[in-house]
Amino acid sequence: MIRPCRLWQPVRAFHRDEKGALTLETVLIVGAIAAPLLVFILRFGWPRIRMLFESGLDGLHEEADRVREGIG
Repeated sequence: MIRPCRLWQPVRAFHRDEKGALTLETVLIVGAIAAPLLVFILRFGWPRIRMLFESGLDGLHEEADRVREGIG
């Protein structure tokens, strides 16, 4: 009978250890849900979000110009 090498004992112990498995599964599930949502938001929502920011910035620049001119 071949005696197992002592170098493999830590590898076997590591392989049998299930600590953190629930955390890993949770992270994978959250990633599987979050990744498609992020893609959807960036693909379809980002143009609208960018348009809102740009219109807000335009309004801010106009108001700043009025204040500098002493109109506001």
